[in-house]
Amino acid sequence: MMDKKGSMELGINAIVIIIIALAILGLGIGFVTKLFTSSGEKLGSIIDRTELPVHSDSQNPIVFETSYIKVKKGGSTNLKVAVYNDGIQDTVPVALNYDGSSYTTVCTDENGDDAPYISIVSPTQIIPAGNEAGFGAIVKDIGSSTEKQTYICTVQITLDDGVSETPPVLSKQIFVQVI
Repeated sequence: MMDKKGSMELGINAIVIIIIALAILGLGIGFVTKLFTSSGEKLGSIIDRTELPVHSDSQNPIVFETSYIKVKKGGSTNLKVAVYNDGIQDTVPVALNYDGSSYTTVCTDENGDDAPYISIVSPTQIIPAGNEAGFGAIVKDIGSSTEKQTYICTVQITLDDGVSETPPVLSKQIFVQVI
């Protein structure tokens, strides 16, 4: 005589194992998706002109989405920026911040002292002459001793065509409040 109870337990155990396996698979897919999504935010992005909430032109070559931004102490936040290339050579890569002499971000605190621990970074891109491009920039507090206050940051972009002795410098200020 066969024990029907034993065969029923085997079926329930198999169903429980399948349910647990599917749950773990779902969690794994969610983790990988979040990992790739968050890494894109840390790097910044290039934004299509049609997606920009603000636009730049020859009168306002750098335009921020907002002139006042809040950043948590030790954290970061996103900022959309439009940049206009007013007739500089088409092959010049442009960025909002770079650890080189062509691209700088200078921040000062309420006392006028330098605040090198606030960073505004974005990827570089080539902007054709007479056109604008969008940047998804990351505003970051990278200092452990940053005080919670408002800083003025001047973003400068040198459009160096490799020919001019004094290439044009675009600059714009933004207020960054560390909270």
